[in-house]
Amino acid sequence: LAAAAKEIKQLIDDSVGKFQNNFKDSSEDLIKALQDSKMITKVTINDAAVEQMDDETAVVLVAATSHREGPNAPKEDQQPRVWRVVVSLERDGGQIKMSDVEFS
Repeated sequence: LAAAAKEIKQLIDDSVGKFQNNFKDSSEDLIKALQDSKMITKVTINDAAVEQMDDETAVVLVAATSHREGPNAPKEDQQPRVWRVVVSLERDGGQIKMSDVEFS
C-alpha cells in the first residue's frame, strides 16, 4: 500500500489542471483498489516521439506494453497488452508536468 500511495502522490505532484484534479479526487479509492487487487502491472516503454512542442507545451506519443501479475490477475490480463498513449505536457513554475493522458 505504501508503494502505491507513493506512486500516486508522485503522479499528482507531476501533473497539473484537470488531470491532476481527477487523480486527487479519486486517489484514495485508487490506492484501495490497488491494494485489494493484489496485482502488479509491469509496463515497458517501447518507443516515444515528440509530436508537437513549443516553449510552454508539448505532446508526446508513447508506445508501451503492459501485463499484470499476481494471484488475482485474470488470465486475459496476464497476456501482454500494447498501448498507444498521447501525453500532453505543460510548463508549470519551471517544471514540465502532465496535463492530459489519452489511451488508445
